[in-house]
Amino acid sequence: MTDFYKLTPKIINAYAKEYERKTQEQCDLLEYSAWLHGSYVQCAIASAFIKEVSYPENPLLKGNEKIEEETTNEDSYVGEAQFLQFISAINKKFDD
Repeated sequence: MTDFYKLTPKIINAYAKEYERKTQEQCDLLEYSAWLHGSYVQCAIASAFIKEVSYPENPLLKGNEKIEEETTNEDSYVGEAQFLQFISAINKKFDD
């Protein structure tokens, strides 16, 4: 408790911002967890009423990780190409 009285307002603000960041991170994690649970419930309800739909045998995230990696690589190439086109257009404007 004696450390509190030795702190400057700048350091106290830094502690407050870090606390807010951690709290926001925890809220984001809870929100994502609730969304994931909802996805499992949705699959369970759908598989109970529709015969063509089955409950996933593997965790939902395992299949999506590979897809995300592939789309990330493709998106980076597309983004890079768009950025290069943008830069070349700006360079043409400066050359004129």
